[in-house]
Amino acid sequence: MPIFSRHDRQSSRGGGRRAIRLVRVLAILLASVASSFASAGEWAEGVAIETCENAPEAERARCHREALAKAKRDERKMLRAAEAARTYQYALADDLARDGAPRDLAFAVLLRSMAEQFDDESSVESATLSAWRTKALAEGGDDPLVYALLWMSAASTPQNEAVQMAWRNEALRQWRAADPQNLEPMAQAFLRPAASAKNADQAAEDDPESTATMMYDPDVFVAARRATRHDAYYDDVVRLSVAAMRRHPPSASAWRRIGDAGVSSLDAYATAVGTSVWATNMPAYQYWIRACKGDALALPQRADDCRHVADVFRTRSDTLMARLVGIAIGRFAARDANEKAALTAERRIVDWRMAQWRRANETMGSDESASFAALVMAHEDIGEHDIMLRAIAAAGLSALPPDDWESAFKFPDERAAVPASASEPTLPPAP
Repeated sequence: MPIFSRHDRQSSRGGGRRAIRLVRVLAILLASVASSFASAGEWAEGVAIETCENAPEAERARCHREALAKAKRDERKMLRAAEAARTYQYALADDLARDGAPRDLAFAVLLRSMAEQFDDESSVESATLSAWRTKALAEGGDDPLVYALLWMSAASTPQNEAVQMAWRNEALRQWRAADPQNLEPMAQAFLRPAASAKNADQAAEDDPESTATMMYDPDVFVAARRATRHDAYYDDVVRLSVAAMRRHPPSASAWRRIGDAGVSSLDAYATAVGTSVWATNMPAYQYWIRACKGDALALPQRADDCRHVADVFRTRSDTLMARLVGIAIGRFAARDANEKAALTAERRIVDWRMAQWRRANETMGSDESASFAALVMAHEDIGEHDIMLRAIAAAGLSALPPDDWESAFKFPDERAAVPASASEPTLPPAP
């Protein structure tokens, strides 16, 4: 189940529809019924408009009425599914807390913290959640995933409040101690409150609608010199979610309601939930890029540090997003034109493979998430790039683009060099 960038989602209508289906499933997990009703009608109206946008003028009114009626029926199903999913989320967290293992308890904290965030009756954090978190912190031992999950549970809190949480800082400290060569906890610590930014390059907006700012911490570059891999635990969180739901499935009545949202199987739903909760706290990748280009590269050892970070992200990461970030950083910090060209060519190959992965997944339909879950459960450690290559091979597609294929993605300097009248890049040929 690829995690697409905006560009990737827009590069084919089929991929866009599949991404929309995933978003709908994830919305079930977290949306409060009350807030869903607040926007009732808007979603249905939007679906009706999109459905009938290419209908002949004479048929458009009838098409809109029928599409709107169907969308409203679907919307009611979604609201019932959202309520059932939220109730199940609380119940699953309770079951995992009773299981008692530190990793299960930390996952319970993450699930309940997200449920409480969208619960109209929960204006402050519950005593239950606080107790679970304290216990998980105390009993996590040398398991980095425990501390990563606890860190993720703060993602629903505004950044300027989260940085004041002593338990969050302690979770990060223990995470880094338990996995000292992993770049991910260092990446998570890259931003800090900009009480006194040392220079304009370090300052970074945290929220475009707020006057609050953050700054990147240059000391993280020093710590990153010992990083040998980048593991964001994507497969671990999905595996944990699937295992948890297999042990503690929803009741038959709850599952019927959740299934009304188009969820094909429990494993597919668990994969969507795992992906959702994992994606709540992505590192500030854009600020890594910002700190590795332009005048910033003139700082002592910065270029070498950036090249090292780029290499770890590119070649030793478990996610495609980090691989793409590594390519971008590497291009900015490239020693010469040849190195820059090689990284541009590398990005083109990754773009082709992501497009081929979309094609492979579209042929699988609703089985995609369940297949993804089976693959993750069958391997103790597997990264997104490996999963992508397996899917491409299984579909009988090529993992390398033909010589004349152009990616729709262009780096800023490439866009500046392309005339406005240049033709649109093409998608891979149909298999």
